[in-house]
Amino acid sequence: MGTTKGRAPFQLDRNSKVPLYLQIEEQVRHMLAGGAPSDGRVFTEQELSSRFQVSRMTVRQAIRALVGEGLLYRVRGAGTFASAPKMTESLESLRDNFEDWESQGHKVALRILVFDMEKAGADIARRLQVAQRTRVPHLLRLWRVDGTPIGLVDFYLHPSLAGRLTRPALEHTHVRVAVAKAVRTPIRGERVEIEAGSASPAVAGQLAIQPKAPILIRRVTQFYGSGRPLVAANCYYRADLYRYALYVPAAGGASRPTVRVASRRPSSRPRAAGGHP
Repeated sequence: MGTTKGRAPFQLDRNSKVPLYLQIEEQVRHMLAGGAPSDGRVFTEQELSSRFQVSRMTVRQAIRALVGEGLLYRVRGAGTFASAPKMTESLESLRDNFEDWESQGHKVALRILVFDMEKAGADIARRLQVAQRTRVPHLLRLWRVDGTPIGLVDFYLHPSLAGRLTRPALEHTHVRVAVAKAVRTPIRGERVEIEAGSASPAVAGQLAIQPKAPILIRRVTQFYGSGRPLVAANCYYRADLYRYALYVPAAGGASRPTVRVASRRPSSRPRAAGGHP
C-alpha cells in the first residue's frame, strides 16, 4: 500500500476525530493512485483487517464507498481488485476508437479466433436478407486493451463476399474498410442496437470473466452502396471495462461543443488496425 504524505503506510491516528474507516479509505485511495499490482488484486478483507488492526466490519465500511465509485470491485473468495479504467466508444460517427485509445497511451491488439463458413441463423439471415441456413463467411475476433480481453465480435458477411476477403487482409484492417474495398463501394451507414446482457460460458471464457457476468451486447448491421446489408456483427463487451458516449443536442440546439481532451501520453507506435467493426 502507498504511503500518505507525512504518515507511514498502514498507520492510523486512533486519537483523531476522523473515523478509522475514513482514514483507511483515504490510504486506499493513495494506494490506488500509485498503481495497483499487475494482477489488479489489492487485498482481502482479512489482510486489511490485520494490517490496520481493525475489525473486518470497519474494513467493509472503508471500501464500500470505493466500490460504489467503481474504483474497486470484490470477488467472493478471491479478494478486492482495482477496477481498470473504462474504454469509451463514441457513437457519433464511424471512427477508429482504437486509434483514440492508443493516443491515450493504451496498448491495443486484436486476434482472429475463427475464420470459416457458417450457416446463417434466423437473425443473421434476416439482417443480411438471405435465406436461413445460407452459408456465409464468419469471422470471430477478440479485442485486447493493455493485455486485457475487452470485447469479442462475431462478424457474418453476405455470401457474395465469400472468397473475396482473406484472413490476412482482415487481420490488418477494419472489416468495413476491407468490405468497401472488395465491393468497390463505400459504407453508407449502420444500424446499431445496444442492450445489457449476461455472458454465456463461451463468451465468458474468451473475456476472462465469470459466466453470467454483465456484458454490453451490440448488434450492428452495415449497409453499403445503395443500401445493401453486407455485414452483420454481434459484439460482446465487458460491462466493467466498456462504455458508450453520445452527444444529444437539444431541439434546435447548436452542434456538438468542442472539448479539449488531454491524453495520458502520446503514442509513438503504429496504430493497431481493425478496432471498430
